[in-house]
Amino acid sequence: MRVSKSPFPHWVIDDAFSASLVKAAETEWPSEDWVHWHLYDTHTSRKFATKDIERLPPASRLLFNSMCSIDLVELTGSDVFPDLSGYGAGLHWLPKHGYLERHLDSNTHPLTGWTRKYSMCLYLHDVDGGGDLIFENEGRSESVSITPTANRLVIFECTEHSYHGVPGVIQDERGRKSIACFFWSNTHSTATRRVSAEFV
Repeated sequence: MRVSKSPFPHWVIDDAFSASLVKAAETEWPSEDWVHWHLYDTHTSRKFATKDIERLPPASRLLFNSMCSIDLVELTGSDVFPDLSGYGAGLHWLPKHGYLERHLDSNTHPLTGWTRKYSMCLYLHDVDGGGDLIFENEGRSESVSITPTANRLVIFECTEHSYHGVPGVIQDERGRKSIACFFWSNTHSTATRRVSAEFV
C-alpha cells in the first residue's frame, strides 16, 4: 500500500481483492446498450454509470460489498461509514473516447444530508492508452498521476481542494472500467455544499 498526503491524502492498494473475482467483474461488464446505464454526455464528461446498486452484475456486487467492508475508520482515523445503497456509486465506465474533466466530487448526499469524506475506486483492467487519474490541489504546484491497472484500489479524501480528473480521451477499445464506493460522515461540513442528484 502506498500512502501519500500530496497533493491531498490518498492511498493506492495493488492486488486489493481476489484477482479471479476482478476478472469475473470485467468479463460480465454490461454492454453500452444495457438499459440500466446512465450516460453523462456533456462538455465536462462522457461516461456511463449505474444508479441502482441492485442491478450490478454478481461479481461487481461482491466487489462493491468488499469495498464497503474496508475499515476506513482504522485506515484514516476518521469517523466515517459506507453508503451501502450505493447512491452515485457502483459501475463507472469511461468508454473509448470518453473523458472526465478536472472537478470536485459532490460532497452532500441529497437524500440524507451526509457529508462525503472519501471516494474509492477499483480498476478492473489495465488501460492501454489514456485513463490516468490526476490529483491536483488548487493553489499548489504539485500533481499526482495514478495509472489504472487491474485490481488497483484508490482511496482519496474529499475536500474543497481535492481536484481530480482524467485528462484527454480514452483510447483503449475496452474503455476504463471501475467500481466506485463512497464513505460519509453524519456531521455537517462548513464547506460549500455541492449536491448533485447523480454525483457526476
